[in-house]
Amino acid sequence: MIEKQKSVASMFKPYEEISSYEAKQKAPDQSIHNAIVDLGVQFNNNKIIGANARCIALLDAMKKLINDFETPQSQVMSRTLEKHIDKNITFLKKFKSFNEGMDSAVKFVMLLLTYLPPDISDKKAAAWMSEKIDEFIDQKIIRADEEIMALGEELIKADDVIKIRADEEIMALGEELIKADDVIMTYARSSLIEKLLIESYTPKKNFSIIVVDNPPYNEGKAVVEKLANNDIKATYTLLNGAPYFMKRVTKV
Repeated sequence: MIEKQKSVASMFKPYEEISSYEAKQKAPDQSIHNAIVDLGVQFNNNKIIGANARCIALLDAMKKLINDFETPQSQVMSRTLEKHIDKNITFLKKFKSFNEGMDSAVKFVMLLLTYLPPDISDKKAAAWMSEKIDEFIDQKIIRADEEIMALGEELIKADDVIKIRADEEIMALGEELIKADDVIMTYARSSLIEKLLIESYTPKKNFSIIVVDNPPYNEGKAVVEKLANNDIKATYTLLNGAPYFMKRVTKV
């Protein structure tokens, strides 16, 4: 029978924040770099949100790992560093599964290893790899985001009527669906639903919202805060508390 591998995070209470010291105690040995441990803790504690932010943080941690690596005597750096990186990445994935961008970033670093001459010094190899990783971050992540934003701005300026019509349709839908004294249940956070609720609210249509949320991200808390800032009564509950409120709900 094959025993399913437990994640490091599962060794603690569900959704409990952990410290670097606690995580370090769960590392298989001392070969796990401190930067990787710290990053795992940030992943576990949801301190880094967003695919690109996690990818950049991963690459920065790998740069620290590479710069601190020392090739054992009579061994080839590329081979030993590859094993070292693989062991650290395996440990890190126990905190949070990697998205496609993070997997691609790791593959890129592993590809760099194949270009290292057997007799290159650790210092020169680390400097060259760090430079290439910085170029990867700049060209494949930061510039890609800037190009997407530029394209979006260009499209919006070219056809602002789309936004106007979309706003009108959202308002019309809210007017039709949401009635006075409704108790509406929503889950987590949706920018579209959030906008519909805010745009539909008036003092005469005094509806209220129950926001159901689920760890670890707890995005519903931001929704409750934004609704409250717009004078909309909102109640926050976790998923296991939803049945208690269902008897009051008129729309989901």
